[in-house]
Amino acid sequence: MADGVVCAVDGRMYLAGLDVKTGSTRWHVSGGSTGAAGLFQAQCSITPDGDTVYVHSPSGLWAVSARDGKVRWSGTIAGGLTRVVPSGPFVYAAGTGGVSAIAAGNTAWTVPVPHWASGGDHPLALADGALTFTTNGRVSSVDTASGAPRWTAAVKDFAREDVPLPNAAAAARVVCVLAKDEAAADDTGNKHGPVDHLYAFPA
Repeated sequence: MADGVVCAVDGRMYLAGLDVKTGSTRWHVSGGSTGAAGLFQAQCSITPDGDTVYVHSPSGLWAVSARDGKVRWSGTIAGGLTRVVPSGPFVYAAGTGGVSAIAAGNTAWTVPVPHWASGGDHPLALADGALTFTTNGRVSSVDTASGAPRWTAAVKDFAREDVPLPNAAAAARVVCVLAKDEAAADDTGNKHGPVDHLYAFPA
């Protein structure tokens, strides 16, 4: 929801804006330049930010006015499925090309992520001027202004294998990741089944 409008993609791949009080359709827009066909994929994320909604799908990223459905800008560099992170002049996105910072539809920087097996399906966590993301066995952080790497931490299981990690979560200056690393024993040496850990890192 944004600016009194509920936004959703319909079965014909159009983006619809419905009045939050009445459910009536305010606008119906295609992601294509001609309007002849919808390009918004049903498998996507929609992120509100003020009077703008960002639609992120494998075919690209759109910034759409929630008020009237006007497409403010679009691009394909950040194709993916995760919610974007708007912050200041930038929109940060995890996509097939890696992690990108986008300003008014133009890419300011992109950091490739070689260990992404599925093309950036984990949302980014923003804290203290850094973006943190997870891949199998790794938690990595890059600078929001430049994309320069800050740090990478490895997460292994008891057999020293990479652990598939869920999304990172950020609060204040701390980033947390819950890892199903299934240690052979907990931190006091007891063993009552698989033991998982919550990792906390300074952003």
